[in-house]
Amino acid sequence: MKIKVLMDDESLDERFEKEHGLSLLIEHQLGSVLFDTGKTGAFIDNARLMNADLSKVKHVVLSHGHYDHTGGLKTFLEFNRHAKIYFQINGSKQRFSQKEDGKVSYIGVGEDFPSGSRVTYTDTLFKINESMTLFSGVEGKHFVPSLNKSLFQQTDQGFERDDFSDEQNLIIQENGKIALISGCSHKGILNIIDKAEEILHKPIDVVIGGFHLFNFTRHLMEDEKNIQSIIDYFQNRKTKIYVMHCTGTQPYDILKKALQNRIEYKAAGTEIFL
Repeated sequence: MKIKVLMDDESLDERFEKEHGLSLLIEHQLGSVLFDTGKTGAFIDNARLMNADLSKVKHVVLSHGHYDHTGGLKTFLEFNRHAKIYFQINGSKQRFSQKEDGKVSYIGVGEDFPSGSRVTYTDTLFKINESMTLFSGVEGKHFVPSLNKSLFQQTDQGFERDDFSDEQNLIIQENGKIALISGCSHKGILNIIDKAEEILHKPIDVVIGGFHLFNFTRHLMEDEKNIQSIIDYFQNRKTKIYVMHCTGTQPYDILKKALQNRIEYKAAGTEIFL
């Protein structure tokens, strides 16, 4: 299995586009999976540079309903007319981010989000096929990012703190290895891992994705005690970790110093081989 990082906040070099967003192409024996579509359609240009044929993608997984993970979907659908889209049932709620001055900006999916038979709305547990499973509804004893406090959803009662009920994560099992992919880990990466292992009754071998340890709007880093709790969690595990996107480079440096070769940052234009 090969995973190509098509979009990230950082890039391998100047040839590749970068933006505040995430998109991964998972080349799997049961069919290619596009996990998130970045903020714009720029991930498609990166795909061409990486010799990735997006017309062959069979499945599109959207991790949650924020624009930096769904914004490129419309562009993708212009030339791929068969891939099935998996979106959590709560993903279409109106979502907002609050800036330092108190103003809020819309960060949810656009009005042109597709409908019809190509879209499957998932709930707490959904099997794409025998190797790939989606799950949401994560709760747990570990921390959730304090940076979530600036994110809101609109309900019948007005603006409320986002509960991230739409956040879904992908488990892939292949050749005896188990990989867990998370878009932003708003529910807390440690809680997400615990939930995945509860579903499978097996340990996760590889964790991939954003850990939401840096707020790019406010330029704030997660509390260092919470970053330390991630270090403590992984110290006695053999898990390999690949981070990107909202993890942030400053938190990554802290994690890297402690976890050394068990963790790597993967920017746009790079690949992961499992």
